[in-house]
Amino acid sequence: MSNWIANKITAKNINNLHIYDENGLVDFNKIIPEPTEKKQCPAKHRYDLYPTDIVQTNAKKPWFNWYNWRYEYWGVATNADMHDNEATKEPDTIWFDTKWACPYPIISKISKMMSNTELVLTWEDLENGYTPVNRIIWKNGKMIRNYQAYYDFDDSNISVLGDWKEIPLPTDCCYVA
Repeated sequence: MSNWIANKITAKNINNLHIYDENGLVDFNKIIPEPTEKKQCPAKHRYDLYPTDIVQTNAKKPWFNWYNWRYEYWGVATNADMHDNEATKEPDTIWFDTKWACPYPIISKISKMMSNTELVLTWEDLENGYTPVNRIIWKNGKMIRNYQAYYDFDDSNISVLGDWKEIPLPTDCCYVA
């Protein structure tokens, strides 16, 4: 399992979305907000109803099982992290890193926010030197095409080896059109 995944989303006017925190970084709470009050929280994500000792509770929200909630609603346990390229804003492109996985629920929501615009998600595992780069085309919150290429990483350069090959969409994913 990888520790870091680089996520790049390209779509016309994506930079106009209000999905950034006060430091200009992608903030998942701006896309799918965590519950702020106990009554907003689904019962299965409340410690007071389903106690567990797996994750430390939040002092401000001791009733909230943030770990399980985030995996269900964000697809990852932590918020977006800054990507090396975040400072060099590309037009119609956002970059962010995530731990362990690509945040499909977040990508789906951004795709829905973009209405009928095709969104291109490119994500890659930053921990391995020769792994696939994944490119998924989204529209209205659903995956519509899936591609893969291999790349070679040598500390200062990532180069795609060969052509993008279309591969089947996952059959066990609720985000497939």
